[in-house]
Parts: sequence; C-alpha cells; structure tokens
Amino acid sequence: MHVKKLVSAIGLVTAIATGNAVADTITYTGSSASLGASATFDVSGNTLQITLTNTSTADVTNTAQLLTAVFFNINNSPSLSLTGASANLGASSAIYLNGSPQTYAGLPNVGGEWAYGSGLDQYSASYGISSSGLGLFGNPNLNGNNLADPAAVDGPNFGITSAGDDLTTGNQGLNSVPIIQNSVVFNFALAPNSGLTAADFKNVTFQYGTDLSDPHITGDGGGGGTGTNVPEPGMLALLGIGLGALSLRKRISA
Repeated sequence: MHVKKLVSAIGLVTAIATGNAVADTITYTGSSASLGASATFDVSGNTLQITLTNTSTADVTNTAQLLTAVFFNINNSPSLSLTGASANLGASSAIYLNGSPQTYAGLPNVGGEWAYGSGLDQYSASYGISSSGLGLFGNPNLNGNNLADPAAVDGPNFGITSAGDDLTTGNQGLNSVPIIQNSVVFNFALAPNSGLTAADFKNVTFQYGTDLSDPHITGDGGGGGTGTNVPEPGMLALLGIGLGALSLRKRISA
C-alpha cells in the first residue's frame, strides 16, 4: 500500500515537472552563401532570453559579413514592451581587436554596445536588437557601460563575427574595430502572466553590416515553430528525490 502511494506521488511530481513548469524554446536559423546565423528564443517564467549567434564557418573579411541585428515579431503583441534588459557575451565568446582578445571592465556585460527597439516597421517586424544604428537604433539601452566609442550604437563596433572567422587575416574593413566572436545573450523581463510562448516569436530576420542595404537573411523556424518543453531544475530535483525514495522503499521491502 505504501509503495502504491509513493508511486502515485511520484506520478504527480512527474506531471508537474513535465507539464506546468517548463522552459519553452524555439530556434530560428538562416543561411545564404557564406552567411549563417541563429536566434534562440527561450521563455521561462517571467524571463525571455534571446541568444544571437553568427554560425557561419567562413572567414569574415568585411563589415557586410558581420552580424549586427536581429528583427522579429511577437504574435498578437505588436506594442508589448520588453523591460529589465541586459546583454552578455555568450558561452565561449570573446571580443577581438586587430586579431587579439580584449578585456574591458564589466565584461561579460556588453549591454552598452547594443540597443533594443520596439514599434519598428522593418522586414514586417516590430522588434529589433542591434549593435549598429541602421537608421533605427540611436542609443544603447541594455544596461551596460560604453566599452569603446562611439557611445551611440553605430558602425560595425561589437558586431558578431563568424564562428569560423580567421582573426589572423586582419579582417579587411574591420581593422581597429572591436568585434565579438560567437554570440550575445539578451535577457528581458516579461510582465507576470504574459502568456507568451516560444511559438509567439515570428518573422525573424538577420541583418548584416552597418546599413539596411547590406545583406539580410530570413530565419526559418517553421513559421512559428515548435517549442521544446524542458523541466525546470527544481522540478527535476524533486523528481529525483521521489525516485530515490521509491528505490529505498523497494530495498527495505525486500
């Protein structure tokens, strides 16, 4: 009888862990010729995390190959304002200048070199994040220090170079410009009970260079895509405790 009750309790924990408490994720990818990028949207509780990555394996030799912005829509929320923003270097990411890694006070925070905007009308998208002005973004607003002038988001500074960039080639057109290799992670606060899911993020477009006339590519996520339900760490721990108790009960009964 005790074992049956324990199994029922574990079943309830499992249902909670795999149902109600989940991190909902979708990734959009895009590629064209030597260009490649991805944007992962992760909704967990009242937090939205966007990871922007330059996935190209090609050497970057000019600013038009530098990933500088991502645009997107939020389904049924054309005027939603994302708040509490921050931007940090992604895992295994670093800043390079003339091929050499750079250290700045406050790293991995790079929020002073990127800007978020809403109410836009670009590529059928209302939202965007950019390290370059593009005629749409004026001042950094992601809660970080100015790491290198200009103070406003402008030019190629702190754009994302490819994962395959050979930094020893000198990056023609990017000399004396600090650039990020790999990815940047953006965090936003969502209103309580916003109801947003990963599938609400649509119309993703990746922008390169310092002008809207530079290349841009459309992200492919299945037109809304499919989120991946991932149990939260706390729920996984609770589930582990339940399974451990069941194992102990079986040994005692034996």
